[in-house]
Amino acid sequence: MLQPISAIAEGSSKLIKKALPMAAEDRSIQQFDHELVRYQNEWDLLMKLSVKNKDHEVAKKLNRDRNELFARMKDKRAAENGAHELLEKYKAELKVAREQLTPPTVKALAVKSVATRSLADHYEPNDDISQASPVSIGNSLTSYLSYADDQDFYMFEAKKISAITVSLQVPAAMDYDIYVLDELGEVVASSANGTGEEEICTFQATAGSRYYPVVYGFGFTADESYQLRLAEDQLYLFQPYDVSLLEGVEQVFQLTPTTDGIYRIYTRPYGDVGPENDTVIELYSDSGLTNLLANNDDASDLTRFSEVTQFLVGGQPYYVKLGAFGENVHARIQADLDPLSYPELTTNKPLDVTLEGVSRNVYKFTPQVSGNVKFSTGPFGGGDMVVDTVLELYADENLSNQLATNDDNGESLFSEIQMNVTAGEPVYVVLWAYSDDFSFVRLSASLDSPAIPTITVDTSVIQESSINDGTITATQIVTLTNGTFVQNMSTGVSVNNLPPGLGIQVTRVSNTQILIAFTGKATNHANVNDVSNATVTINPAKVVGATASLVSNPFQFDFIDKASNGSSQYIYNNRNQLTHIYENGSLIIEITYDENGNVLTKTRVN
Repeated sequence: MLQPISAIAEGSSKLIKKALPMAAEDRSIQQFDHELVRYQNEWDLLMKLSVKNKDHEVAKKLNRDRNELFARMKDKRAAENGAHELLEKYKAELKVAREQLTPPTVKALAVKSVATRSLADHYEPNDDISQASPVSIGNSLTSYLSYADDQDFYMFEAKKISAITVSLQVPAAMDYDIYVLDELGEVVASSANGTGEEEICTFQATAGSRYYPVVYGFGFTADESYQLRLAEDQLYLFQPYDVSLLEGVEQVFQLTPTTDGIYRIYTRPYGDVGPENDTVIELYSDSGLTNLLANNDDASDLTRFSEVTQFLVGGQPYYVKLGAFGENVHARIQADLDPLSYPELTTNKPLDVTLEGVSRNVYKFTPQVSGNVKFSTGPFGGGDMVVDTVLELYADENLSNQLATNDDNGESLFSEIQMNVTAGEPVYVVLWAYSDDFSFVRLSASLDSPAIPTITVDTSVIQESSINDGTITATQIVTLTNGTFVQNMSTGVSVNNLPPGLGIQVTRVSNTQILIAFTGKATNHANVNDVSNATVTINPAKVVGATASLVSNPFQFDFIDKASNGSSQYIYNNRNQLTHIYENGSLIIEITYDENGNVLTKTRVN
């Protein structure tokens, strides 16, 4: 059975208990924080405009008021410091500055009538640029044009140079249009279709610049809402994304996995610190958000954070919507591949892989032999395309214990890590690239100057038993170097030039040793039947890391003749040192040596 992702995810055992409802004082402070951020952003824009317009008096006043406000913000909870009152003054000063600095094109769009607003319109007042409600690329929000001449202003900041698409779903009987203004109030994109038709416009955004979508209507209805959506943000794998959303705002992310597998999409504290949020995650297969694949409010009874687990197809875009029930969102969202779905990386079998933006691709590498392995990236398909990659190696599937990392290998933008690995102990390889788009790269794992597996026999002479009947009680030990024997060694082992009548029985002693016992009786076992060139052969399928059959060094089979006047036999080891002396088939002297070849013992047996 597949292990639930929540059971293996880092920190899954540390779920926070449900938070108590936020106190009124804390809600007031939180609302104050949101207002402060909103007007801080507005101050940044007005300062730019004042500098461009060379209106130094306005710039000085804005800067003075801002410094005074933030000097008192060290303790926002202290009501007596006058921070709330100063913020109101600050907002009023910003409004005056906006009137002085707003270009005529924006002023024309910003003319408003005072009327009763829909109670469901949470973004009012957003009647001009200075009141624009902040949204993010990927936001999907619902609101109303609820009175004559109503126009709704929103604001977002582009994070990179890219094409941004703004779409507006309008009530069936209404004719609404969409305009997008830049920081100077100039129209950079617009759409003005007929009644009930969707409005869509696309423009090239500049990184760090603010833009203002404006919803304008010929007529209005307080009963039917419109839906404003911006192009989706990318949710990259194993990359946290911190999100701050006002109540009622939802953010949509595009997620494109590069391999088939089970994925976990979940929320946790903003920046991994702070309180819980009551988040909601919805996963869709289409950009129109009509085909819901999975959704979740609370991941368990112990948390208000959310978690969705779903099998996704590599290369297919999916859409993740993040929101909350009746409160602001201040949380972190992340998408990870289940460790059980990590693709396998094997030695000397390079993978041509696709990288989506700065998503992390994770691979499991289980070495078959111990040694030095080189992990490296190179051109996709063996071509010449250069990609700026990063390699990371981890000891655990949760990617918490990093072993090594490399960005650029010398002067190359490709990456390389060399590391000693142990047979059977997996290493987790993480690959990503510095790119906002798709990258194509080759990933390889190769043995650095790989050693070839070899086998040697421990005994140079196998002696017939003393009863001189063709049986052999001596055994042969075979030792393997630079490899590992498989578990079942009962087959795949043979002895070349084995005397007729004899058989073998193989026992696996360890990863690197087997024992061969000789069964049966040699049909002919006189001295003239001695064998001097016997060898052991092992099938490559029986040795991990082998690509060809392994053949040992030669050894002998020595048969004895029991003559009436007696006979002597002399046995030597693989160092050509005398180890045993037999007389008439009986052992009479046994000699042992140390590692330097010096005699340790000389024992007379009979």
